[in-house]
Amino acid sequence: MKKVLLILILLSFVNCKKKTAYFNLSILNKDYNLNLQTGEYKMEWYHKYSDKIKLTQNEKEKINELIFKYHLDTLKGIKLVEDNKNLIMPYFNDVFILKEEKDIVSRIDISRQAKLNSKFTKTEIDILNFRKDIFELLEENSDFRRNLDTLEVAKKKVQRIFL
Repeated sequence: MKKVLLILILLSFVNCKKKTAYFNLSILNKDYNLNLQTGEYKMEWYHKYSDKIKLTQNEKEKINELIFKYHLDTLKGIKLVEDNKNLIMPYFNDVFILKEEKDIVSRIDISRQAKLNSKFTKTEIDILNFRKDIFELLEENSDFRRNLDTLEVAKKKVQRIFL
């Protein structure tokens, strides 16, 4: 009887698969909007420029791993990460919108003035590290780099004033 019970327990562990949820992550800032699921890259302010960024399956899996590594999957609602110092205006930030299927799970606003050497909570440090790692990963992608080059050219051609 013990052998049968042991075999059943062993089989249940072998048959259990780790559920991997894939999230739809979008990055928005003053320069561009990027949907990482569809690969849509848009700069509305620059002649409605749009392009596609092709991510490999490996890159998509790494993005998903980063979401779990930094516990973004557990965040719900709106999270704002900023220094407690006086902000220099205009206030520019990176916004990460995390969706599961079609529902928005969380919206994370990160001030570009926020630096890791400031006093932050563990959650805020995870968010800042996520931002650093996701941009390092994206900058290895040739399509993303090409669009960043286009962004730099566009900034030189179009002088925008932020009020």
